[in-house]
Amino acid sequence: MAKPFQHRIQYLNNKPIHPKLLANLLLLWGSMVSHADELAIDSVSKVLEKANMLYSEAKFEDARTAFEQAISLDKGSLTAWRGLGWSHWELGQKQRAYQIWQDLHQAFPSDLPTLLALAKASEQDQLWDDATRYYSQALILSPNQLSAQLGQARVFIAQHQFQPAEQAARSALLNAPSDNNTKSLLADALLGQTRFQEAEPLLRQLVKAKPVPFNQLRLAKAITEIGQYQQAAEIYQTSFMSHNDASILTAWRSLGTRLRKAGDKQGAYQVWQLILQTVPTDNA
Repeated sequence: MAKPFQHRIQYLNNKPIHPKLLANLLLLWGSMVSHADELAIDSVSKVLEKANMLYSEAKFEDARTAFEQAISLDKGSLTAWRGLGWSHWELGQKQRAYQIWQDLHQAFPSDLPTLLALAKASEQDQLWDDATRYYSQALILSPNQLSAQLGQARVFIAQHQFQPAEQAARSALLNAPSDNNTKSLLADALLGQTRFQEAEPLLRQLVKAKPVPFNQLRLAKAITEIGQYQQAAEIYQTSFMSHNDASILTAWRSLGTRLRKAGDKQGAYQVWQLILQTVPTDNA
C-alpha cells in the first residue's frame, strides 16, 4: 500500500528527514516564494517608474517598450496598460489606444483612471458625445473629481452649451475655490451667456494672477460690453506693450471702430490717438 504523502516526504532519497528539519525547509520555501513575489513587485515598480519617466520626456516609443515590459512582468497591471494606451496615443496610433482603454473599461467598469483616459482622448478628438458620456460616468463614481468636472465644463463650452458649462464650473469651484483653471472656465461660461458684469471680477483675478493676452483680451471685452471704454483701451495698451501681439492690436483698433459706429466720434478718436502714441508706425 502506498504510504501517506506526509509520511513519504520524510523518505526522500530513502533517507528519513527529522520533523524539525522538515518544518525548517517548509518555512524556508515559504520565505523564498514570498521573497520572489516581492522581487517581482519591485521589478514591475522600477520598470513602471522608468516608463513614466520616458513618457514625461516625450520619448514615447521607448515608453511604449517599457510599458510592454512591465506588462510582461505583471499582466494585471492596469497602470501599465493605461500607460501603454497613452504611448500609442502620442505615437499617433489612436485606434490601438482606444482599444486598450475600451477593453480595460469593459473588464473594470469602475476604474476611474481608465474612464478619464477615454474621456480626455475623446475630448481631444472632439468626439463630444463620447467625452460627455465618459466624464459623466467618472463623476458618478467620484462626484468631486476635479479633472472630470473641468473636462465636462470644457466640452460644454466647446459646444456653446454655456448654462450646463456654468453648472459644471461652479461645482468644480466648490471643490477647488482657488483654482484659476476653474475660474477661467466659469468666466467663459458667463461670457457665453453675455453676463459680462459677473465675468469681470473673475477676469480681473485671472489677469492679476497671469497677465497674458488670453486673459487680458477677455477682460477688455467684458468691460467694453459694460461701457468702460477707457479702461478697455488702457488694458489693450498695457497688453500690447508687454506682448507685442498682433491680435491685441486688432482688438484695440476694433474698439475705436465700435465707438465710431455708435456715434461716439470723440471716444473713437481718443482710442486711435492712444494707439498711435503707442505704435507710431500703425497705419490701419
